[in-house]
Amino acid sequence: GAGAALPGRGPGHAALSRPLRPVRPRMRALVALSGAEGDELPQQQEDWRAVRARLVAQEAKGLGEAAEPQAQENEPQAQQEGWVHETPLIEQGSVILASTQQRWGFALHQQYFHKSVMLVLSHGPDFTRGIILNRPTPFTNGEDGWPLWFGGDVQSFSDERGSREVTCLHTLRSPAAERMSVKVIEGIYYTSYECARDLVEQGVATKDDFWTFCGYAGWGRGQLQDELDRPEGSSWRLASADGGVVLRKLLGQKREGPDSDGIATWESLMRVIGYGASEVDASAGGFADRMLHEWIRVHLRMSAVLGPPALLSTPSPVAPPALRPGDVLCAQPVVSSFTLDNQWLHKSVVLLLRTGRSGTVGVLINRPSSTRVESRADGRRWRVLFGGGLTLRDEAVIWLHRKEAIGGERLGLTDLWRIGGEQATTAINVGSAREEDLLLVHGVLAWGPNALEREIAAGHFAVTGASSVPWDDVWALANPRDKGADPESAKAAVGSTRDGCGIPIWRKVMARGRSKDEEGRGVVDGDEDLADLALLKWADTFLL
Repeated sequence: GAGAALPGRGPGHAALSRPLRPVRPRMRALVALSGAEGDELPQQQEDWRAVRARLVAQEAKGLGEAAEPQAQENEPQAQQEGWVHETPLIEQGSVILASTQQRWGFALHQQYFHKSVMLVLSHGPDFTRGIILNRPTPFTNGEDGWPLWFGGDVQSFSDERGSREVTCLHTLRSPAAERMSVKVIEGIYYTSYECARDLVEQGVATKDDFWTFCGYAGWGRGQLQDELDRPEGSSWRLASADGGVVLRKLLGQKREGPDSDGIATWESLMRVIGYGASEVDASAGGFADRMLHEWIRVHLRMSAVLGPPALLSTPSPVAPPALRPGDVLCAQPVVSSFTLDNQWLHKSVVLLLRTGRSGTVGVLINRPSSTRVESRADGRRWRVLFGGGLTLRDEAVIWLHRKEAIGGERLGLTDLWRIGGEQATTAINVGSAREEDLLLVHGVLAWGPNALEREIAAGHFAVTGASSVPWDDVWALANPRDKGADPESAKAAVGSTRDGCGIPIWRKVMARGRSKDEEGRGVVDGDEDLADLALLKWADTFLL
């Protein structure tokens, strides 16, 4: 992986170890989109988008004379010598602005899209391709020192080097540049990284003439329109802007440098199209902003020292711990990947059910949910724990107990047994078991060969014994005696608070599983308060 910035690569940038190679063929294919190779591009008398913008402005002005003052916030507005207005039309050159009012949002996943500004490079019936304009990075191409922007999650830094796509935006109007480029909107063009280098080598451009993006965002047939039309809240706002506005935003990003979070660019455009109060002001400094900053810290700032995650060498084989059924895993205090992507694993306690060469299966035992399952035999309703997002083929619900007399499959050397649902119902009916003897867990976690061992080696989990678990507390999370309670009251006990997410159980397991010299120690990768909040948000969203 790459280390610190190499000399001569520019201030504030970390260098990649080798130059990025474009995936796309040389620009003959792109030239074919604009005309035959060697042909001069036709000169337009006036950008038709500008004509449309004037018509939109005239219509809005006429409507605005009779509108209430607050309604006029959505009028098209001029940006110095350019124009910007909201539009329902997806087309090449459209500007996509992330909305903060969709139900799920980008706080718990894909944080790089939060308050993003994207430019649509191409749009057709089967595919739409755009690049994020406001995610500068501290990286440069290792050979040439070109600053890189994060353009999106497709064929980006997280992919193998040969699979990444690098796109260069520019405003060059020379015949050579136009032959090797595709016009996006009037005054803004894109080309491949290889062709941009060729222009520099020919002496008709410098690397400072280009904005270089690694990766892109893509939507399949109808996907973007569906995301715009979601009844629970659109993921995006769509705008039309002239090349002058886009250029000024790009220049502003260059001036802000690689440490910018890009939010100011998003805010200025959202205010222009009329969402200043409803989105910009209402969301400023909120949870989603903090999660975006955490994503930037992990994937851009930390990687500037260690190298982007996918640029690191393949992990060397680790000596796997001897995992057995019945072992318990305790997540370390803060793991950045749990904060950003797998919030359910933050401060989790995991019971292993199966281990072996093919992989490992386990269940979370400290995540209560408001879900109930009903017995087919007698109609009993049981409160269950959330065990994970996957289900086994043979059973969706895992039944556990602690009484040998009930029978079933013993988990390793522990005092825990696993039985089937029908066997559990029969045991209750014949009086050999009571409802409160049983613990129900819905869903499982699964890791491929050596995947969990690598997580343990990385310090994400500590292995401890079942004796470190306060099993009475675990049983209390899903005590079936509350089966007659008001569903809303049951929901109030799940999520919303750290106690409702099972964190007290995690604390006890952490304390019991450590020796005295380990007190106070543990992996803390990030902001613990933010990680706790992300877990609470996840629980409120998916467990209630």
